Amino acid sequence: DVLSLLRSMKVSPDIYTYTSAMSVLNKHRVFEDVLDIFDFVVDSGEYTLDAKFFENAVRAAGHVRTREDVLLMLDSAYDLFGVNVLTVVHSALANLKYSEKSESMSPVWVNYGFDVLMWLENKGIRPGAHTFDVTLAVMCTHGDVLDAENVLGRMKALGIAPTHFTFNTILDRCAVYNHIEGALHVLETMRRYKIAPDSTTYNTLLKLCVRRNDFKVAQDVLKVMEENQISLTDYAKVSMMRLYSSN
Repeated sequence: DVLSLLRSMKVSPDIYTYTSAMSVLNKHRVFEDVLDIFDFVVDSGEYTLDAKFFENAVRAAGHVRTREDVLLMLDSAYDLFGVNVLTVVHSALANLKYSEKSESMSPVWVNYGFDVLMWLENKGIRPGAHTFDVTLAVMCTHGDVLDAENVLGRMKALGIAPTHFTFNTILDRCAVYNHIEGALHVLETMRRYKIAPDSTTYNTLLKLCVRRNDFKVAQDVLKVMEENQISLTDYAKVSMMRLYSSN
């Protein structure tokens, strides 16, 4: 409606107006309308395109277009931004994490994620820690242990150190699958990298304790959190109430 109003007043929307409209339409999952704006703006040749514009476009395309279409969008963004295209790449990868999780679709999203990493390699662009963190989140959501290890192996090969997000992502999967040995390994690896657990780490540990109905360890975690003045998330509060009631 706003765009139509501007046109009726013979006011040409600028690139920021179009980008804002795309963001709103993405939020409400009207993806084809986002791509209609993308095609119109690109075809007009009247605008200086920025990374935010492409971020919204690849987010929509990830839902309704093929991965080849998304990679072509990344090609266009690369032609404009060069190595600074990484923010657009991150948007494309983050979109995969929230895509439909199912027996039929999840393998597609896993392959899609690795295709994006291959695209970066072919362009000679070095991924950053955030690139791998987002990819790891995709693998932990839609893939299996081997997929996650593949991502971690690529990080190690490039000499990129894991971050809090890296470890917390893996720890969350351990909590979901009730994998206590994996969780302990994550904590030990964090110590080895001299990365102190943060709020997300502790709240995820509580999630694992609730899943295992381990009241004693949960109390120990809560004590450490209190000593370090780390607050509980709302989810952790509700989970702990359930754990207390069952004990």
